[in-house]
Amino acid sequence: MTFRLRGAEAEILGMDNLEQKTKGTGTTLLAVLLAEHPEIDRIRSFLHEDNSEAYCKARKDGKSHLDALEATPAMSIRHKFGFDTIIEFNEPSDPENADLVPLLVERGQA
Repeated sequence: MTFRLRGAEAEILGMDNLEQKTKGTGTTLLAVLLAEHPEIDRIRSFLHEDNSEAYCKARKDGKSHLDALEATPAMSIRHKFGFDTIIEFNEPSDPENADLVPLLVERGQA
């Protein structure tokens, strides 16, 4: 996982150094990142690959932009770590093509 830290915000830039991405890879990598940087309370990323596909499918099924974001594997993983609040999202001009849709989530406050 390639990422950049800006204070308490981690920007996930990609998962391009993986030989083979399997189910659970994203969860494992995020767990390691958060263990090494417990101060992180926001995660910024962009929809790619399986996330883009899940988003587009949800939109085709009639879901709103926000509900489609919630339907992505990225949000499923973030929920596991308490990142439940989407605080920034821009709807793509073409809902059929969700590559590079930004997503910023914040850890819920207890």
